[in-house]
Amino acid sequence: MPVVIVWSTLLFLLVACQLPFQSLEQQPSYILPVANERPLPLVAAMHKSPPYGQLQRDHQRIKLRVQFPPLWVHGFQTQKLDTVAAYKISARLNDSFDKTYQPVGADGNGFIDYPVDGVVHLTFENVLPDALLLAELKVLDNTLTEIPQAEVAVALRHTGVANPAAQTINFQTGAVAKTLKALLALDANRARTVDISQLITLIGSITGQGGSAPNFTYSQVHPTLVKIPELAAALVASNPNVLTASNYRATGATVNLTVSGLVGADKLQVQITDAASAIKTNLGNGSGGAGFAITKATPGSGLNVKVSAFGSPSIGYTYSASPATLTLTEGAAQTVTINAVPNMTVTGFSPTSGPIGTSVVITGTGFTGATQVTFNGVAAAFEVNNNTQITATVPATASDGTIVVSNAGTATSPTSFDVNRVIYAKANASSSENGSSWNNATTLQQALTLASANDDIWIAAGTYTPGTLANQTFQMKPNVDLYGGFAGTESLFSERNPALHQVVLSGDLEGNDTGSDASYTVVGTNSNNVVKGANNATLEGVTVRAGNSSVNGG
Repeated sequence: MPVVIVWSTLLFLLVACQLPFQSLEQQPSYILPVANERPLPLVAAMHKSPPYGQLQRDHQRIKLRVQFPPLWVHGFQTQKLDTVAAYKISARLNDSFDKTYQPVGADGNGFIDYPVDGVVHLTFENVLPDALLLAELKVLDNTLTEIPQAEVAVALRHTGVANPAAQTINFQTGAVAKTLKALLALDANRARTVDISQLITLIGSITGQGGSAPNFTYSQVHPTLVKIPELAAALVASNPNVLTASNYRATGATVNLTVSGLVGADKLQVQITDAASAIKTNLGNGSGGAGFAITKATPGSGLNVKVSAFGSPSIGYTYSASPATLTLTEGAAQTVTINAVPNMTVTGFSPTSGPIGTSVVITGTGFTGATQVTFNGVAAAFEVNNNTQITATVPATASDGTIVVSNAGTATSPTSFDVNRVIYAKANASSSENGSSWNNATTLQQALTLASANDDIWIAAGTYTPGTLANQTFQMKPNVDLYGGFAGTESLFSERNPALHQVVLSGDLEGNDTGSDASYTVVGTNSNNVVKGANNATLEGVTVRAGNSSVNGG
């Protein structure tokens, strides 16, 4: 006789039923929603969206249908299983005499593939009648490791009597079945005879269940905090109706939260993926304590910490929790540190080009806490002005490329910064040098020959003449800037001092002119034009003198 189990995304659930089911039918039934229906929102701290479904027995066939919505990280519902991690299902059926049945279609390890839609159809063949059967299903990840709280164990009486019946499934019935499972391990004969209706009443008193399916509330403790081992041990010698409910309420664990990294009044919320604890919302920067604590969490291992934005934060964040996976112990406290790192963006910068040492204003978001700014991979000195602005200095060895701002993550500029190539010139240099550094400085005329658009020429202190002939001149080039005022050792543009390190472009080709200023006298051959300009070219920090303007009648 086959046993068919239909199952969806699940946490640890135990469901007990006793044919002819009359005591269990005291719980209300309801219609199952479609497979991917979004879970109902939280309406109270102790309210949870439970597993919901139905267990049916019709003659010699047993069906279990349970619907579990997936874990909605953004909506922060309280489902326990992240279906992205689900890979295999381990399923088996045992009777009270330890006979094991595997489902049809299982592989050599007893595994079946986890279906995309999360709905599992299982059939167990030739199951012998027994006073108590236990079906167990576990969800495994791709390493074949059991996912915490993703297990189902259904305890049922199976006598072969033809008596169709149905039972709704919720957290409360799970606590009943977990107790029967523990009792079966202690005393199988006693487990076969316990009065389930009395056990349902007792567990209802322990939890303080209220409301109606599927939206039960629990005024005392969540069903996952029923002291199952203690209750099972007591049932070996006592009936449920003589036990005191308060003796079987666990305290649960406490998770103290410390939050940092948020900007201004931004908030976040935290959830521990267990069945009992409430979501903690409206958390800002600050230390842990009663106001930052998740209480009544279900003890267990492998529990994940889920962090998300609360309300409408001013910027986006990347959240991290340390530790991110918890092992919680009954009555104990665990501290978790939550860090919110602003998601950075670089939207632009000004100016878009310039020489080494240029001050560049970078605009974007999430700059608070920035740890580094680079120009095409070269680290730069910088100052965080505010969350949306940074001022950085183009570093000495930078080249054309994007600007990257870093903290825990990185943000890259949408366009490249054009680092103007610098050609170095000295008065006593050789024209055979390439001008690539002060040590390789070339003549000013050779620097102009080598220069192309967007290059800069840095000129060391000294006197420069265009050549030996009157028609020779310093012919500037379009989009090439000339800057004087350097001592000849600087690495940054900001280090120049034109008043201290004077650069003179002179037309006195023979060095024999006399006088100064208004009484200046040209002697011999001088340049007709010392310098000739060009479009979009800059000449700054130099003195130009001794041009022979008289050739033009001036």
